[in-house]
Amino acid sequence: MDSEEGLPRGTCIASDVERYRMVDVAQQTIHELFNLRASDPDLVSRFNLFSSSVTQKLWSTEKYCEELLKLDIDSFTIQPSESDTKDDVSILRDTQPVNVELYSRQLNRLLDGFFMNSMSTLDTLAHQISTLYAIDKLPSKIYITDFRSMLFPVHANSELFKLLSARLEQHWFTQLLPYRNCTTHESLIMYEINYSFNQVTRKYGTETMMLPDDPRIIPSTHYEKRAVTEYCPAILAEIQSLVDEAYITILADIHRANDVLPIPAP
Repeated sequence: MDSEEGLPRGTCIASDVERYRMVDVAQQTIHELFNLRASDPDLVSRFNLFSSSVTQKLWSTEKYCEELLKLDIDSFTIQPSESDTKDDVSILRDTQPVNVELYSRQLNRLLDGFFMNSMSTLDTLAHQISTLYAIDKLPSKIYITDFRSMLFPVHANSELFKLLSARLEQHWFTQLLPYRNCTTHESLIMYEINYSFNQVTRKYGTETMMLPDDPRIIPSTHYEKRAVTEYCPAILAEIQSLVDEAYITILADIHRANDVLPIPAP
């Protein structure tokens, strides 16, 4: 395989287009090599399942993020029925013009989907890693936070171990974990949402929706001013970047092992 396909570590990526091309090459090469070289058909089936699942869950994370950015409280305006009189319509607009509860439910549904799929992307990547590297003893349940116990005993010098050791210690990841855990137990945003009506645009709007500083602390605080529309795209970018870099470093580890799969102990 030539140096371009080998994607040597430290290669300068000139643009996003070039970066995506490199990732696509890495993913495709890993897929082809594993299906060609791995001898255990059950392991190959697991690898293929997890490979497609990482892509699916990352796509789902992107879609939830897109929907969060498009969510508009003005679209939850309560419309008068044909039987309402003019007085009824006037009272309706003055007392309950927006269905705040439905808006909140939609917001929390999207946040649940975003945080669950964002971490599931990384956890499914961990499952795929478990098929790619020869590991003495796998945990009964595999999460991305298990990477140390999985890789360290045999693959502590691998490029992937170095990458995960650095990236999963960063602030964005330690922030993300409590949000994912919270969504399995309670809602992130309460129903007490303030909104206003713009006389110029004739539309309803709401203040910027803030995530709690730490969802484990009740009552919530919002000193960090972590806006949903800023935080979620930033987290998505971090996850996309980590997945991309993981595939590039995995391919480097495969080549260093002379394309033997699963990657044996050095």
